[in-house]
Amino acid sequence: MSELNLIEQRLEAVERELAQLKSRTPKQRTGNPWVRMQGVLANEPLFDEWQLAIEQHRQLRDEEDQLP
Repeated sequence: MSELNLIEQRLEAVERELAQLKSRTPKQRTGNPWVRMQGVLANEPLFDEWQLAIEQHRQLRDEEDQLP
């Protein structure tokens, strides 16, 4: 068997494997990823606390920026 035939056979095997892997991989979602994330934290009990901590940190940084 020639070297070219071996390369062609190996390429065909790789293409078959790739097709199998692609068939097992979930399809990419389209659209805005931020919209897809909407509501993910709706039932998260720490969400409000987290938002409050962010706001307090922003206020602290704003106050620090105003110091001479």
